[in-house]
Amino acid sequence: MSVTKTISDRFLLERGKGTIDFFSDTFKAILMDTGFTFDKENHGELLDVEGNEIGSGNGYTQQDITLTTDSAWAVSNNEASISWNDLHITADGGNIQTFKGVIIYDDSHTDNVILGYIDLGESVSLEDGMSLILNELGYDAQEKE
Repeated sequence: MSVTKTISDRFLLERGKGTIDFFSDTFKAILMDTGFTFDKENHGELLDVEGNEIGSGNGYTQQDITLTTDSAWAVSNNEASISWNDLHITADGGNIQTFKGVIIYDDSHTDNVILGYIDLGESVSLEDGMSLILNELGYDAQEKE
């Protein structure tokens, strides 16, 4: 399994224009179905991809995952990055629909601009009681404690 991260062209444009504020905007994540393929040139707004978000149920609610920042910006090797606290999703009451990636978008922006896509490299199934922990290095699926 190889996790890949792709930044959207629209995010680069909006960041350059100064319309995205990492210090005050609200950022969200959605889980994408197994048939989804991210197109960094044409998937710039939530509206472009929301038809491929998995359905709500059993511990997942569409467009309801708000990311919280653990440190706004970090600079290393001449690259700036932002990180959020680990994303935890637990299947409860049944299985969560199989998915293969995560879209991150700016919920405060008028157009809900997509920052990018994290392709998990394989389809992920969370059975009742299992948890997904998504962090900057990839993800871990584990049994509920």
